[in-house]
Amino acid sequence: MTTTLSKMNCRAVSLAAALVLASASAALADPTDGSADGPSGRATVTVPTSSISKVSGKYSTDSFTCNATEKSMLARQIFNASTGTVAVHFVGEFFEGARALISLRRNGVLVPGPGDAASPMAAHDTSGDLSTNGFNWAVANVPAGLQTFSVTCRAISGISLTVDERSLVIYHR
Repeated sequence: MTTTLSKMNCRAVSLAAALVLASASAALADPTDGSADGPSGRATVTVPTSSISKVSGKYSTDSFTCNATEKSMLARQIFNASTGTVAVHFVGEFFEGARALISLRRNGVLVPGPGDAASPMAAHDTSGDLSTNGFNWAVANVPAGLQTFSVTCRAISGISLTVDERSLVIYHR
């Protein structure tokens, strides 16, 4: 589904991205808890105020198993008309079983920032029964042309967990 938006401003995207760009707290072994040396540095992305003209989305209602091998939960190919920042929003329903790390890849390459090795994002913990989790990325300097964005998961505790309903929305030019 691709929809043209009239005069949508990147400031709304910037606000959404700012909600997920925060420093990690200090802890020990779990990579989602920061490092033993103290909190990691704050990540920032400056999102320009030029208009975004397209929204592309994809959703799935089948059950997906996330295990110790990183694999794609959802992917979407877009045509970016001009170089600029792209906002990616993902939400999924996660069942208990393992803690899952979430990452974003563009054309198969890990996107630096939230979800990379320096700032992993955990989608679920083993103590809960069911939770819906959402994540946002602001990807700067995405070149014009065909781009494939993929949200991946990898279980880091427990054997596996199930991800059910999930959606991926990409705001681009």
